[in-house]
Amino acid sequence: MNEEKNIKSFYEECANEFYEYLCSIKVNLRTTNSEYAKLYNESHKILDNNPNLHKIIDEEKLEKGLSIAECTALSKLLLLHYKMQDIETEEIFFTGSMNAYYFFRDMGIIE
Repeated sequence: MNEEKNIKSFYEECANEFYEYLCSIKVNLRTTNSEYAKLYNESHKILDNNPNLHKIIDEEKLEKGLSIAECTALSKLLLLHYKMQDIETEEIFFTGSMNAYYFFRDMGIIE
């Protein structure tokens, strides 16, 4: 009899916790990284001043499209997002590397 084993991947088992962990890193960056905090505040200022951009992000339909000023604001918002994403990726990489180091050290694999 050939029985299939139901093996779930790490991602399937821990997707919610992993997402929360990544979010906690992003929230922490707002208080520990001044460049990230500045980019975050600037992006929210753009969103606060451009309600149609909120609609786009929330996947709502726009009746008349975007004005030239809103297109410029959207372009700026995307650039800010990319810069923030670079900082987040770097922070996640170094945080993971640090955690791996301590994990392996505690296991006695490295000194």
